[in-house]
Amino acid sequence: MNVLVVVTSTDRRGAEVEGAQLAEELRARGHVARCVALARGATGGLDVPVLGLRAKGMGTLRALRREARGVDVVVAYGSSTLPACALALRGTKVPFVYRSIGDPTRWVRGGWHRRRTGWLFRRAARVVALWPEAATAISGLYGVPAEKVVCIPNARPLPEATEPTRADARALFGLPDDALVVVWAGALSEEKRPLAAVDTVAAVPGAWLVLAGDGP
Repeated sequence: MNVLVVVTSTDRRGAEVEGAQLAEELRARGHVARCVALARGATGGLDVPVLGLRAKGMGTLRALRREARGVDVVVAYGSSTLPACALALRGTKVPFVYRSIGDPTRWVRGGWHRRRTGWLFRRAARVVALWPEAATAISGLYGVPAEKVVCIPNARPLPEATEPTRADARALFGLPDDALVVVWAGALSEEKRPLAAVDTVAAVPGAWLVLAGDGP
């Protein structure tokens, strides 16, 4: 497949990093894939081509339309990429998939915003949510047909871990050698549900939980 991944900016934020990693993984599996940013970010850090000066500027949208010529699918990461792809790809035969990585219930800003966002969602060939409740919320709040919404959790390649490295890691955190250990890594914010990890591991006798992250 020939895939174009679109992110909002060159800042190293969650959606941008996820998009760039998706392009890398697709290339590693023999596909043609590249990642582009709508505009340059404030802090930078992501080394991808930039399409324009403003994320939703006319020049940026024209550049996005040109970049999408000949690709099989566009995958969009980040809130600004949803209207950008809906507008830039309208009238073309190139489908786009929007990857939602946040909590859709927190986006609602009134009836007009909900109708506008729903219209944009429905322009996508598929909307991908991180967890089942988010998929249900996208359908219910924004009027997106359920068959258009799919749930794909985040995934990571497993690093090779030898017994000595496992033992060193357990010793570093003072964990028993034979304990069941669950690691939760992410932003410590409500939509990431760190407390669900606490409740779940607390229900497993003898299990240990290691939390890694920062936030409110």
